Amino acid sequence: SAPNVILISLDTLRGDSLSCLGYPRGTTPWMRTFFETEGVRFSNAEAPSTWTLPSHTSLFLSQYPDRHGVTRDFHSVPMAAETLAEHLAGHGYETAAFVDRGFLHHHYGLNQGYETYQQKGGGFRQILPSALEFLEKREGTPPLFLFLHTFDIHDPYAPPNPFRERFLLENMVPTTPEFALPHFDVMREANRGNLELTREDIDYARALYDAQILYVDHELSQFFQSIEKKKLLENTLVILISDHGEGFGEHGFWAHGWTLYEEMTHVPMLMRFPDRSFQGTLVEERVNLVDVAPTLMDYLGYAIPENWQGQSLMPVIRDPELKLDRSTYSQLYDNNAMYQGYLKLIEQKRPNPSKLNEERMPPRAIFNLDLDPYEEKNLIDDAPVDASNEFERLEQTVEVMKRQR
Repeated sequence: SAPNVILISLDTLRGDSLSCLGYPRGTTPWMRTFFETEGVRFSNAEAPSTWTLPSHTSLFLSQYPDRHGVTRDFHSVPMAAETLAEHLAGHGYETAAFVDRGFLHHHYGLNQGYETYQQKGGGFRQILPSALEFLEKREGTPPLFLFLHTFDIHDPYAPPNPFRERFLLENMVPTTPEFALPHFDVMREANRGNLELTREDIDYARALYDAQILYVDHELSQFFQSIEKKKLLENTLVILISDHGEGFGEHGFWAHGWTLYEEMTHVPMLMRFPDRSFQGTLVEERVNLVDVAPTLMDYLGYAIPENWQGQSLMPVIRDPELKLDRSTYSQLYDNNAMYQGYLKLIEQKRPNPSKLNEERMPPRAIFNLDLDPYEEKNLIDDAPVDASNEFERLEQTVEVMKRQR
């Protein structure tokens, strides 16, 4: 019979903050067993955008933002678009989603294709019990596509006890009074250059952020223990992703939705297949969230829609040494990043009302991510490729995407 599918989106989770992907702090002990030992990990997954609405739209439509057009906070998913949930429903799946607040509200159209769509708010502490109750009441057929989402890792950084103190050292306190509770308003002022945050502020915020990850990992462990005891996890594919990362002052920026640097684009992508197929696999090839839907359709044996821009990752899951000869993209308003092998090109055109200087946000940048994963050295004047040709190719690709909407 067709397997069940559980897709989990942990909003705002950086790809380099999971202990199951090498982060030194023990942020994800449950994920380490569930995905590192029993599943497949992608160490170089990128988000198609660096804020919630366009990135989730790309996840469900397998199209980059400049293709689907949902790029502003007053946009919504076009009614004519067919989401992943709609495609799976067409193949006989029951579809259900239990999500948090904000851009997951049905007003934005991400509910298209779901028979059950509950926006609970309150994070996983409210969402997961509702999802578990729903699962317990099901009679078992037809196969289920379940989507879970939370803002628990999003600012403000306020992890509940006992998780709050987990990574705070004895002398770890913020020096900026406004930063006692790290939240977006303070980060925005720092991004605009109106407030200078210190190393102590950064360490304090990162400790609280990491504690929120540990809390979410704990909530997921309890949820999956419950459904496993009830034998509701049998014949189920589990996929965990995030829609974007989070900045902590790298390149002068905090939070997300400001730049296309790796701290905001690099995200986790983890999969656990039925019968633990492909367990222990690590894929280092660079992939994108637009690849999730095609991978799922391919695994289930369904045709991949022609207008999807992502690519099935089943070939690299079966053979992690395989190289994908293609470019992938991240897009933020009028800014674009293109990934080609180990190179990343960023072109930033958006007029900046915050008057951010070019040192922090140069119009063009090229980075060798293999040698410089934190993007500290801009190779624009010493690039291993013809920079003008590559940026011209990027611009042409973006224009084609816009014309294909």
